[in-house]
Amino acid sequence: MKVRRNTRIGACLSIAIAGLFLITSFVPFNAVADNIYIRYGSINEYASNPVVGVPAGEASVKDPSVIYSSGMYYMAYSVCRTNGSAYIGMSNSTDFHSWTYMGMVIGNNYSWDSNNSGAPFLFQDGSTYYIYWQGKNTTGNWSIGVASTSTINNASSWTQYAGNPILVGNWGETYYAYDASVLKVGSTYYLYYICGGYGVPARGTSLATSPDKFNWTRYGRVISPSSSYVSGIEATNILQLQSNLYVAYFTDWNASMLQITGDSYSTDMLTWTDVNKYNTPFLTGLHAWDANGASSPSMIIDPTNAGQLLLAYQGDSGGDAWTIGVASVNFDVRPLAFIDAQSRALVNLVFMIFAVGIVVGVVAEGTSSLRKMQMRTAEQMMKSLLNMVIYIVIGMASLGIIYSMV
Repeated sequence: MKVRRNTRIGACLSIAIAGLFLITSFVPFNAVADNIYIRYGSINEYASNPVVGVPAGEASVKDPSVIYSSGMYYMAYSVCRTNGSAYIGMSNSTDFHSWTYMGMVIGNNYSWDSNNSGAPFLFQDGSTYYIYWQGKNTTGNWSIGVASTSTINNASSWTQYAGNPILVGNWGETYYAYDASVLKVGSTYYLYYICGGYGVPARGTSLATSPDKFNWTRYGRVISPSSSYVSGIEATNILQLQSNLYVAYFTDWNASMLQITGDSYSTDMLTWTDVNKYNTPFLTGLHAWDANGASSPSMIIDPTNAGQLLLAYQGDSGGDAWTIGVASVNFDVRPLAFIDAQSRALVNLVFMIFAVGIVVGVVAEGTSSLRKMQMRTAEQMMKSLLNMVIYIVIGMASLGIIYSMV
């Protein structure tokens, strides 16, 4: 009786600990970074991709950026000319699938972007809309500028900021600053951009902050390629999933072709850590139109479904024949516990001790039953066997609950 009583105590404690993990898996995110896990469903690529074609006489379209405003989706993107230069065009859509070309919104009008204007990022602040974009001058240096409008549905209404460029590549960043992504948190604006080149092997993401969207102070590099990357990352798109959870999606240069990865997240906009614990690509080229790579993601939360992301991205069918497609994916954010990683490890250890106790108890129960087989009735033996089965099921279920969440 003592063995069975101890075994039951071990089983009850195991259930209690497993219940703790099960309950806290539904507690809202609380900024304990090591406990966060973002689950994604299957990528649903639109069957009629690509959705944005190349304007007549031009070479390709790429670098999409999407926002939703007043019942309409707007997409800005690079339009590449056959001579190697580029400008920024825009399309709109009511359903994220069928897009109507609105026209050119940013050309090559100033010395700092006279050779190329591209990689736009759409940003809304109040009733005003902004485009941050990269410009390339005749000497090959990339910088970032901004334009604004209060009527986004009018392609010719954009006004460039007189102080452009707002961020110029310097030698500390190998003279490159491009691929902007902007967020506002409180009264501060955060501009993430790519730096790297001129002999620096690993492109990474740097950060600058501003009180007004125009005057920026460099913070430094915040996202660097991990050991799994060969050449670096580009086209970082920062998305706010919750009030204090930010995810970086970017182009991964880790393969023979480009792929999109969601690999870093932050709770404070400054410190970024891995979120994709299996280090698998978020999206790779799977079709004829993007067979040579999928890259430059633009992600927004579906305005009609808070548990779904909408994605626009560029695909290359080969030879830099870029076009733009769209997709959707379901997601949810799952905190693993409300305690820190060290405490969670300790609880795991305690749980494992009790799990071992259950196994020991089952073995002891079985051994005792065999020894007293001749002294027990058939009904007593069946009860002992049933007890062993129950303890085994409880132990396996408890382990399953915990390790399905870590």
